[in-house]
Amino acid sequence: MIHHLLAGDAVADIDTLVVKSYMLTDVSGTLQLQTGRISSRDTRGRIYAGQATASGQVDLSDPAAVSYDLDLTISDARARDLLSGLPGSNRLIRLGPFVSGRLQGQISVQGVLDEAFKPDLGRLTADGTFSLAEAGLSDHPVQLRLADYLSTPSLRSLPIDNWRQPFRLEQGKVHVDGLNIAAGDLELTGAGWQDLGGNLALDLALQLPARLQGTLRDQVSPDVAALIFDESLGPVVLPLAVSGRFDDPVLKLAGDRLTDQIQARAARRLQLERGRVQENLEDQARQALEDLLNIAPDTTAAPADSSKGGLADALKKLLGGRGGG
Repeated sequence: MIHHLLAGDAVADIDTLVVKSYMLTDVSGTLQLQTGRISSRDTRGRIYAGQATASGQVDLSDPAAVSYDLDLTISDARARDLLSGLPGSNRLIRLGPFVSGRLQGQISVQGVLDEAFKPDLGRLTADGTFSLAEAGLSDHPVQLRLADYLSTPSLRSLPIDNWRQPFRLEQGKVHVDGLNIAAGDLELTGAGWQDLGGNLALDLALQLPARLQGTLRDQVSPDVAALIFDESLGPVVLPLAVSGRFDDPVLKLAGDRLTDQIQARAARRLQLERGRVQENLEDQARQALEDLLNIAPDTTAAPADSSKGGLADALKKLLGGRGGG
């Protein structure tokens, strides 16, 4: 094949480059050609109204298993188009149809292409982070379950203030750790995974504003509600577990994490109460000491008796005043 005969540097300047479902424009960069291998550093182009930069290498020595190792940076690309066009997006990422906005991302990816130039998803590995700005999220299956769970239809479509999602892909499974989505007075954090087979498992925590607390109040006893919804103990956070199939997920309260949260809030309340009791005792002792130091001498009695009587009265105040003289 011809790539085995080429060696040296080449300058690439391409108006339009189509790679599978992606269309890149204004592509420019320097390529290093070695026997069966193409390397690139800072090759740039435009993709879905954004900018992309790529560095890395493609090994063509085995046409039946072309391997690649690339570092990609993307800025201000249309999120829906980009995520919908990712290799295996309908089986792994599964976000494209549900998001809008501008995407920023960095990803390191290694994998193998088959003879049809398609990625082998089972051998694809990646590590990166993406974020969304000026974004929206609508009709995602987990989002729909949450809207039903909280009896709040408006949650089915949300403007997103900030979305940050680190991820790792290996052995046909996408792992997420450090998910953070802010949407007005809502904040969702979490971690978990989903796989090529359409299965997922997510541990989520939703910081719940007062307007959405009614449903959860109805599910717990008054004593528990008094702990969960006391904002002096910290933000009200709803721990959720999502499992099952991506298209039909099961969402429920994470009972173990809710128990841990209740115990932590109970300990916090006890700490606050102890602090208040201690503060009250210190105030009483301080007042008693001031009273003791401000006692006027009784000139009609013997000095010893006057001192004894005044000190006794002060101690009564200090100790709460019980007993006889």
